[in-house]
Amino acid sequence: MAHRFLRVVVGLTFAVLMLGAGAVPAVAAGAGAVANQELEDPPVDNDGDGIPDDEDQCPFEAGVPENYGCPYVGPIDSDGDGVYDDTDQCPSEPGSPAYYGCPVPDSDGDGLADDVDACPDLPGPYDGCPLTDLDGDGVYDDGTDLCPNVPGLPEYGGCPAPDSDGDGVTDDVDVCPNEYGDSSYGGCPYVPPPTDSDGDGVNDDTDQCPDVPGLPEHNGCPPPEVTATAPTFTDRCGKKQDTVTVPTSTGVVYRRGGDVAAAGTYRVWGKVTIRAGAADGHVLSGDTKWSSTMTDEACPQGRVKVKSPARSRVRIVNREGVQMTIRVGPNVRKLDAGEVRTIWTPSGTHEWTARWQSPLISARSGSLQVL
Repeated sequence: MAHRFLRVVVGLTFAVLMLGAGAVPAVAAGAGAVANQELEDPPVDNDGDGIPDDEDQCPFEAGVPENYGCPYVGPIDSDGDGVYDDTDQCPSEPGSPAYYGCPVPDSDGDGLADDVDACPDLPGPYDGCPLTDLDGDGVYDDGTDLCPNVPGLPEYGGCPAPDSDGDGVTDDVDVCPNEYGDSSYGGCPYVPPPTDSDGDGVNDDTDQCPDVPGLPEHNGCPPPEVTATAPTFTDRCGKKQDTVTVPTSTGVVYRRGGDVAAAGTYRVWGKVTIRAGAADGHVLSGDTKWSSTMTDEACPQGRVKVKSPARSRVRIVNREGVQMTIRVGPNVRKLDAGEVRTIWTPSGTHEWTARWQSPLISARSGSLQVL
């Protein structure tokens, strides 16, 4: 367009010059014809290669049409795909000669071009083909399935599960895969259920009394039967001298009131009641309750003889079977059971007191005139 505009300007300039040179009469003579004539200048071709400058990419350098007016320098491959632009139907996009310089299509859209897709019309990841599973075990035949013609399991590489113990139950479902067993018992050997003939919860194989109901803590036997030994009540004279002795009895628990009474002797008074109960794991038979009412009688006084057989002498006779302590005036003496002793004491009247080493003998006292 620029060249055409240039030609128009040049033509108009030439016309003005001609008018200025005295050609006005001629123009005037033919004014009607010029006014109705459209002037068309030939296209400008500065390099003379036959290609107008407005179409020539090299307007000042002679060229060839196939190179857009530029000199011919050999075949051109703009996209570098090996197909020259003169035959490349996609000159600006690398392609394949088989497809006239255009990219190879991916007919099935699986990401592999048709020239390398083994199944160009079927999408698939395995060389462009869909994965196959000939044995239908869910493990594809792309090399993952080690037994492609035999249904198997993924954890065994597509092969059937083995049967390590040969009992006909495959390892994937065999509860005891290394022990020959029975399919009815999950591949484990048959084990007869334990029996409990007496129904006491202790199986016969450990029940020491399988025909008699018992307790687990007694190996399936009944609790041992025990008889309580009766306590001993001792009613003595004097106040609070009475006792009860609780024995030791295996499997028996004694109680006095509401409290457990361990084996031993206890001082008691009034009415005393002892009860017996079975200890854990035992059964009690016989009497389980004993009572006694304690009296409060005074103890007898001790037997002793005190006299003055001679001047300043006192003769003492202990007539009890236990040791005695006697005070005569300022003198204190101990006499063993049945002992007779003579002591010296000044003449005169003396008070004396005798006590025995027994709570069941009351003390004696008196007054003695010493010669």
